[in-house]
This record gives sequence, C-alpha cells and structure tokens, in this order.
Amino acid sequence: MGAEPPPVERDPTEAVVPAAPEAVAEAPEFVAVISSRKTEVVPAPYQARVKRIDVHQGQRVHAGDKIGALDDTELKNQIKSKLAEEKAARAQGGIGGAQAVAQCKAADQERKLFDRGYSSRQTLANAVAQCNASRAQGGAGGAQGEAVAAQRKIFEDQLAKTEMTAPIDGVVMMVKAREGEVVQQGQALARVFNPSDLVVRFAVPREYGDRVKVGSKVEVHLEGVEKPIWALIESASSEEPPINFTVVVADIDDSKLRPDEVTVASMGHVRLADATPITTKRGAKK
Repeated sequence: MGAEPPPVERDPTEAVVPAAPEAVAEAPEFVAVISSRKTEVVPAPYQARVKRIDVHQGQRVHAGDKIGALDDTELKNQIKSKLAEEKAARAQGGIGGAQAVAQCKAADQERKLFDRGYSSRQTLANAVAQCNASRAQGGAGGAQGEAVAAQRKIFEDQLAKTEMTAPIDGVVMMVKAREGEVVQQGQALARVFNPSDLVVRFAVPREYGDRVKVGSKVEVHLEGVEKPIWALIESASSEEPPINFTVVVADIDDSKLRPDEVTVASMGHVRLADATPITTKRGAKK
C-alpha cells in the first residue's frame, strides 16, 4: 500500500473565497458651459450714471445696435470748463507774446546803444531778461492752452460714445449694468457673443488632468438637447484660477447643429470620451 501524499499547505495570504471582480465606474463628467470663440465686451467710456439699458439677456443684436447710454451732464460741464480754461490760457499766452515783441525790440535797441558805448552792461542785461521773461510767459500760456485742449478733446471723444453700441453681430449676455447705477470708466456693461463659432468650456480637477489630451473628443450633454454633441479639445490650461483645476476649451462642429439648437451660456455636462473608465476594487476608489 503506497504512502499517502503530504497534505497541501494553503497559502495564508490567499483569500478563502474568490475576490469580487473589479467594478467599472462610469467615466467622470464635468460641468460645462457653452461659449463662443469670438466675443466682445461693451465697456463704459467714462464714469457716469447709467441713463438706460436697451437690451436684455439673450437678445440678438447687429453691430451698431444700441446697447445703452450714460448720463452726459457732468461730461458736458467738464467740456465747458475746459473751454474756458483753454481760452484764458491762450489769452495769457497772447499777452506774453505781445509783450515779448515789444521788450525784445527794446533789448535790441539797448544792445546797439551798448555797442556804441551809450548804455551800460547792466541796462542791457535787464532788457534781455525782460525779453526772455515775456517769451517764457507767452510760451507757457500757449503750452497750457494746448494741454487743456488735449484734455477737452478726451472729454469730447468720450461724449461721442455716450450712446454705447454693439461691437459685433451676436447675442448679448452678461448684462451687468442697471439703470441709475454709477459705473466706472472701462467697466464691462455687457458682453456680445458671436454664436457662429461655438466652443464648450469646462474645468477638470487636477487628479483627472492627465486624461485631457488636445485633439481628443468630448461628449457634451446639454439641458434641453436630446442627443449628445461632440467636440474636440483644442486647449487645456492649468494657469487660470483656481489652480486645482485645468480649464479646457473644446471646439464644437457648428455645421452639425440645427439653427438655435445650442445657445451661448447653455449649461450641461462633459464626458471625456477617450478617457479610461475609473475602476474600483471592493467598493473602494482606486
């Protein structure tokens, strides 16, 4: 009778029951917003109270259409004041110039007398000094008049922009000004988006940053749009705040969209179509 084989020792690290298969989670999704490649801000040309706003959120406009207007009362007062300053400065310059002509002529006469020995050196020096002082006065008045005129021109240019208009054809969004509100020069009152070339913008957390590849596809799901929309990633930047996110811009093929199917500022979600799904093991995140 043969000897029985020795018992097989079980590896103590081996699980008693088979390990559960790794669960495959869906690819991550990120909040997205529709924007456009071409957009222009409508800024306040000067500090003033908003007289009126002629547009509303989502309104379509053409270049040159009225966006709003600012109160120009203070600006007109500034122009009137500068005109008075300019006139006074130029008058002062004219007086100095006239005096310079007479006094410089007198200085020439003193020089001739001095050369002939009929006048003292001190008398000649005084005459030359008066001539130069009058010239300086005339020049200062003229220069001040030019400076004030330049300031007046700035106000007049601003006055010409009291009626603010759309810089491009597009859709008005981000209307931030209200009638009666005081706005600062350069403050954005609204923004016009050209809807003919749409893009989708979304932020990807840093842990998924290596999944973002320029040229790869993203699947865009928008509220109110039944079918997904596809876009190609064209840029990804981690320089914009917040620093824990990568800001991604993907181009939408507008030729495949129906008219008004997608509008600027539409919200939705984006899925990185080329991303490898996240796996979890026994319910824990990988």
